[in-house]
Amino acid sequence: MEFITTINNNFAVIMPKGRIDTSTALEFDNKIKNVIDKGIIKVIIDFSHTDFISSAGVRILHIRIKEIKNLKGKVGLSNMLEPVEEVFEVSGFATIFNIYKSMDEAIKFLSD
Repeated sequence: MEFITTINNNFAVIMPKGRIDTSTALEFDNKIKNVIDKGIIKVIIDFSHTDFISSAGVRILHIRIKEIKNLKGKVGLSNMLEPVEEVFEVSGFATIFNIYKSMDEAIKFLSD
């Protein structure tokens, strides 16, 4: 699994490429944790190159988003491909996470 992380102004964009499953969830967790450890608490997870996320990946997101919110930060999820979006819908997490169709919408959310 590959991750591209970019830091723009006061927020980070993490773009996982491939599948987030049991074998890659720890690496995903480490990428998010590394951003938090740098003091960045405004984060966008760009799913435009992620074709699958398992419950392990969703669990990691839930834990890290909760941590960022406790630090008074924000996390926006963007550009979900249909299979990933479906996982969030079916699991009920679509109603508790901030999900946006585009990167521009997610950036606007972080800016508010």
